[in-house]
Amino acid sequence: MNQYLHLVASTTSALWPSGGGRWMYAPGATELAVERLSVKDQYETPAQLWRYAIDAFSLDRDAHASSLNAVLPAYSTREDTAVRAGARYWLNPAYGGHCVTIAASLAAHVWVDGCAVVALLPALLHTDWWHDYVMRADRIFYLREKVKFTNPFMEEVASDYMFSFVLVVWEPQPCVVESPWQPLSLPRAGPSDPGQLLRVRRCGACGKYCVLPRYQSEPDHPFVCAALGDPRFASCEAPCSVWLSDG
Repeated sequence: MNQYLHLVASTTSALWPSGGGRWMYAPGATELAVERLSVKDQYETPAQLWRYAIDAFSLDRDAHASSLNAVLPAYSTREDTAVRAGARYWLNPAYGGHCVTIAASLAAHVWVDGCAVVALLPALLHTDWWHDYVMRADRIFYLREKVKFTNPFMEEVASDYMFSFVLVVWEPQPCVVESPWQPLSLPRAGPSDPGQLLRVRRCGACGKYCVLPRYQSEPDHPFVCAALGDPRFASCEAPCSVWLSDG
């Protein structure tokens, strides 16, 4: 990008470098179309993904774009956020710190004014927006390959993005077919839960120490080997279980 700006500056006096990688321009210069961008929001979708989405779902408008990275001729910028009724949106939202801005992006486009939306999203099943929107989508494609984003203002990132991704499709009305994906919320087992404790009991008959299996409820007292839940060790004649690390 810096090399491109040097090329533009070589053809006009309305743009010039000011040192430290910064650039200045003459306000109102007719030979420049200056668009202010947030550098951290310029990570671009891999081309194979947006090409597939546009072709497969007949998308006609890019949301959260700029003139630099738009993948469709019709696109919305940071300044132009109004939803176009009936549009079929491609949406790769700016994730922000800890992906907290995704919910607002989905709320602004999904099931709004007859719009269809296809979005590239990290598979964060613990978030509210996942259950409010993704779980009610018409289709969900999970990407078997990891995703790597590039940003023309930054050096190329060597590694793939940390999360796995899904491609999610919403038609203009909420899906009425029950999703095979269902939320499951369970209370966490506490530190004193028997299923997470190493419970050692001593046999009252032979004096051998035994570890109760995780699945076994507390046996009667006094404990004897025959009460052990694992039948392979439920006798005084059975060997004593020992676990050793091989690392």
